[in-house]
Amino acid sequence: MQNVIVTQRPIASDLLIHLILVALLSFTWLTLRSAILMVCAGYAFLLVAAAFSQRPDVPGVLLTGLTLPVIWHRTQYGLAINLERVRSEAL
Repeated sequence: MQNVIVTQRPIASDLLIHLILVALLSFTWLTLRSAILMVCAGYAFLLVAAAFSQRPDVPGVLLTGLTLPVIWHRTQYGLAINLERVRSEAL
């Protein structure tokens, strides 16, 4: 990220995909508060890098921002389904 800010290179799609993967793994493995803090900090760094970039990928950054809540919802839904499945098996 710092390399993008210093060199003002364009934001590559791998930065966007890495943030999405970090979000997916953090919402799955961490507590909700820790995951939200990590993902928000990552997205804030991405916004700063896009602001300093020569050619910011505005659609990519916006779509990444819209994807993050969807990832949160789907992982929370999946965790709730697994919890109900365990409760059902326990009965």
